[in-house]
Amino acid sequence: MNNFDNIPSSFAVCCLSNCPQKDTCLRFIAGEKLETTKICALCVLPHALQPNGTCQMYRDCTPIKGAYGFSTLLSNVRKKDLLPLREKIMAYLGNQTAYYSYRSGKRLLTPKQQEQILAFFREQGYIENLSFDRYCETY
Repeated sequence: MNNFDNIPSSFAVCCLSNCPQKDTCLRFIAGEKLETTKICALCVLPHALQPNGTCQMYRDCTPIKGAYGFSTLLSNVRKKDLLPLREKIMAYLGNQTAYYSYRSGKRLLTPKQQEQILAFFREQGYIENLSFDRYCETY
């Protein structure tokens, strides 16, 4: 996956070509992929690179399998299990606003979040057809 069109302006990119970790650092790769029309960006400063060759701002560039939405998961739930599952997921995601945003697919669920949500379903006895509404590979 090499789509860097959606780099948030709040994500610091790196231009330190002497960094030994540059080939696997998401910040460096994103810095190289910035649109040529962009002339200003939040960046990593040179002193982030430590004398031992590590960097405080290093971010691994291994893609993750993100998921959007869990309406499909909820559609197969028995009525008596719906409220307890909803409450567990809502508490885990932080609040009601976050819950509905994730449920509808407006926000990306990380692999860790996906696994925890699926664990809630398994605790209630659901073990088959556990999949989110859609998946994507992203950084």
